[in-house]
Amino acid sequence: MSLQQEEHGPMLKPSSAKVTDRSKEVSVPDEVKASPNQLNVSVVEEDRRELPADNNSASPIVVKELRNRNIVINQRFRKRKNTKGKQEAKKVRNVTEKPVEGSELDTNWSNEYCHQEYIEFLLHMESSLVHNDQMLSKHPDIDEEKRMKVIVWIKAIIQRFRHSDEIYHLTISIFNRYLGNSKDCKLDNIQGYCFSAFKIAVHHVNTFNESYTSSHIYAHDVKPWEYPYLLKIQKATEGASSKECGVKFERQILGAIQWRIDVPNELTFFTEILNLLTVQHELRWELETRIRNTLKSEKIHSIRIAKFKPSVKVMAILNTVIDQMIDEGNDDPELLNLQKRLNQMIEDFDILNTFHFLCQHFKNIFTN
Repeated sequence: MSLQQEEHGPMLKPSSAKVTDRSKEVSVPDEVKASPNQLNVSVVEEDRRELPADNNSASPIVVKELRNRNIVINQRFRKRKNTKGKQEAKKVRNVTEKPVEGSELDTNWSNEYCHQEYIEFLLHMESSLVHNDQMLSKHPDIDEEKRMKVIVWIKAIIQRFRHSDEIYHLTISIFNRYLGNSKDCKLDNIQGYCFSAFKIAVHHVNTFNESYTSSHIYAHDVKPWEYPYLLKIQKATEGASSKECGVKFERQILGAIQWRIDVPNELTFFTEILNLLTVQHELRWELETRIRNTLKSEKIHSIRIAKFKPSVKVMAILNTVIDQMIDEGNDDPELLNLQKRLNQMIEDFDILNTFHFLCQHFKNIFTN
């Protein structure tokens, strides 16, 4: 007996080999039929690959075969069409019930807008501003004639821009408040300060970058070669103020008005007062046309009435325009009703004395 036989016992032939312990069985059949619970595979459709060696599955299986045997395939590896949008659209088409209350679009939202509360808010803002008719007393080199001359000059520039009415009234508001709160404005710089007030206003009304072509801020008939002469202080003032001076002027103006740019002015109150008085249709169109043209007049911004608030000015102008329309033969009964509602609003706001004074003032200057 050999040494190997002594250590391991007698050698047996392969054909007569028997394994008494079934846990040590190593024979592999030609094909293993595993149950679905034994398989844990992830395969790509129509892709043959060898399955993992665990779970007694070592032969290649096709996805179709797995489906035939009711084996679930990992969904991450399947290509699926995105049908969610179609399903949602189908649901919308099939909805026949009425929408839930509160979810539908409210087309009458403007009826819930309270013009009375907004007017009161504007009046509160207006009361916090100082309207000073002694603004020129701090600038001995500047008189009313020079001030009005520079306002006429800046008005001609503003007319070349879109939203000119908004820019114009905001410019005058900023310029007047600067004159009333500073002592820096010399006669040689009044043009530069007025233009700087305009630059602040135009940037507030329109959002744009001066480094790029901003054709959308100009009126439709403005040519591209005119842009620098309308927006650059050194061009607009013909060299009287440099670019550096313009930056300094703007900083001084913003500091003097405490960065309060968007404050209510005549145009703001004019729109809201018409809304509060419920003026509509052709009458509103005619009143807006007349009053907007009136508000463009330099006489509205005279130093003589600078101490009066914009709200009272607009109410007096509206009453004066109604009187003019009646005198011209307009027999619309709504005009008289509108005037009655306006007088009632004047009494509610307790500005009757100031109102009558301004009505007489505007009547005199517009009839002459």
